[in-house]
Order: sequence, then C-alpha cells, then structure tokens
Amino acid sequence: MALEKEVKLDAPVPGMSLTAEPKGRPWRRPYQYSTVDEVATYYMDLMMDPRFTEGLIEQVEVGFPLAMIADVWITTSTMEGLHSVDLGGLVSPVVITMMKTLLDAEGVSYEIGDEEDEVTMSKKEMIKLRNELLGSDDLEASESPMMEEPMPTEEMPEEPSEAPRGLMSRK
Repeated sequence: MALEKEVKLDAPVPGMSLTAEPKGRPWRRPYQYSTVDEVATYYMDLMMDPRFTEGLIEQVEVGFPLAMIADVWITTSTMEGLHSVDLGGLVSPVVITMMKTLLDAEGVSYEIGDEEDEVTMSKKEMIKLRNELLGSDDLEASESPMMEEPMPTEEMPEEPSEAPRGLMSRK
C-alpha cells in the first residue's frame, strides 16, 4: 500500500512571469514621461509642495545624503513606469540641485553623498594598523619593504623555442 502525499507548490511555476497580460505591468507600458524636460518638470512640481520639504528635512536630519534620497525616489518612479532609467539618470543632478536649494532656503545643513573621505593617517600609522590587522608585531621588519624602492628585475634569458608545428603555422 503506497502512501499518498499531497504536494503543494509555494514557488512560482517556471514561465509564470510570461503569463501576465500584455501591458499588465508598469514596465511593459509606454512611459508616462518621455523627455528630460517632462521628467524634470514632474519632479520640480512635486518638490514645490511644502510637505515634501518637511519630509526632506526629516530624512536629512536622520543622516541620509541627498544623492541616496534622489536615487531611491527616481528608482521608485522608474518602477512605477513614469519614466525610463536613462531619463532618471539624466534628471538626477537636477533633482539633487533642487533639494539643495530647498534645504539652503530652510537653513538646514546636508550631505550630498559624493564627498570623498580624506586619509589623515601618516605612513607609520598605516603600517602599524596593517600589522595589527595581519597579526604581526614586528614594525621595523615590515617597514623596510615599504620604504625601499622596488628592486629591478633581471631579464630572464629566453629559451630557444621549438618551431611551431600546427595547421596554421608558417613553414
């Protein structure tokens, strides 16, 4: 007597994504905005709402950089089918500049997100840190290879090679 088990599939069936109706998904429809001017106007109109400025100030005070806020917003709009990825990338600097203008008018300090951190460690501090990470306590032994100039490499004499013997080789 064989035991019968019910098999329940919780995962999608292969090819299930192809069964949606044509234009049934936002990314399968034509975009709502198709030029840079239209997309920039769309974002600027949304940013003129005072509620947007309040929300932006809250996000900046938490510590989010403007570039990240703009990227999330633009990516969400792309997923909703408002515009293409390319137009989002082209409009991103405009959105960030508008955010900077709004925050400057409110007197709020912000980070853009494209700042680079400067290295303020000396060479000895870097070597010491590297040695700590590698588990070595011998600071002087590890300093010498980094402080010296690289040694010139000697050229290896070439060994005489056999004549090529293949279908495409020259005779």
